[in-house]
Amino acid sequence: MRLLLTSMTLSEVGDWAARGALSIILYQRTGSAVWSAMVIVASLASWAGPGQVLSAACERFPKRTVMVISDVLRGVLFLVLIVDVPALAAVSVVFVAALATPVYEANRAALLREFSSDDLYPTAVAAANVVSQVALVGGYLSGAWLVATVGASKAMAANAVSFLVSAVLVAMVSAGSGSALRAREALRRGVAVFRHDPVLRWGLALVCVTAVGVVGIESIVVPYVLHHLGARTEWVGVALASIPIGTLLTSTLISYKGGPRRQLRVGATVALTGVSVALVVAAFDPGLPAVLVMFAAAGASLGCVVPGNAVLGSRLPRAYRATAISFAQGALMGAQGLGALLGGGLATWLGSLAAARYLLAGSVVAVVLVMAAEPSSAAYRLPVLIDLRSSEGSDQERAVAAQHGADVGG
Repeated sequence: MRLLLTSMTLSEVGDWAARGALSIILYQRTGSAVWSAMVIVASLASWAGPGQVLSAACERFPKRTVMVISDVLRGVLFLVLIVDVPALAAVSVVFVAALATPVYEANRAALLREFSSDDLYPTAVAAANVVSQVALVGGYLSGAWLVATVGASKAMAANAVSFLVSAVLVAMVSAGSGSALRAREALRRGVAVFRHDPVLRWGLALVCVTAVGVVGIESIVVPYVLHHLGARTEWVGVALASIPIGTLLTSTLISYKGGPRRQLRVGATVALTGVSVALVVAAFDPGLPAVLVMFAAAGASLGCVVPGNAVLGSRLPRAYRATAISFAQGALMGAQGLGALLGGGLATWLGSLAAARYLLAGSVVAVVLVMAAEPSSAAYRLPVLIDLRSSEGSDQERAVAAQHGADVGG
């Protein structure tokens, strides 16, 4: 477990450091908030279909092997950015490298579930989320710091090395099981589980609408800090890091224990509180360092990811868990990509401050609407969708399905 979390830290530090560094580099080169936001869009675009197909295709292979190949591929591609390339070429490289990210993340999440007992799984999810947010803070701070101190080329080289070191650590982790399902069947079942389970749909909707606003705010940090506030480049990294710091606080200080209904309700409360506080701060247009509260509060709303992930992993069968997780992550990343596009567009047309206010106000309304559409209590008792003919389902899953009369045809 420690090796898995350590490798995850290094891999995500490299990923987020590269995004932060390239956002700064492209904004400085082009003076365009759109090009800066396009780095995030390109890094998330692979989640809108290609990542799910690749995850399903890799479902049959040991999860450790898939993760190692993903890390090596990303490390090699980011080495290309050591050379000064045009903005379009840089964004294109980011997109190609990002194709490996959904595959890595889906297999990492599935492997975490295999390593954890039912009782410890929620704690393991929370720990993984803490590691992810720490990596995000470290990535943003290191990306901005490296660009400011050693230059773009060395910053990209350092980010590439982090992926390669992560690959070495992953190679020492237990391999994890593969699935007997073919790619097409895994894809079908990965989609079907969300059609049949309203709890999964509701939890995913909550996380996605929250992410649109938060990532929208994240995508305008560079022009907000450099242009609207007129601050130095080093403050970009601090502002970017304050978002995951907020998420880290709500992930560690708030208890998400209990059944899925309580977990998701607490997550919804966290989401609404975070975006509401951020909106109030944005209304007063404070300067540094007070504006960091706005970014941290927005990030705090994403604490709802912790109960969302715990409920998701606990209700998915092992045979196609990685593929289903990839679909959920794809929906989340699609929401983040939408947020980045909205943020970049609004900042270009209306300015950074107005963009922040509109994004946060929209998030408040969206979260309230999702909370109003919570499924009935009976939905939380629905059995997990599995196929009894699959050798991958556990004895416990078969017993649950038999007790509730599940549809064995998926």
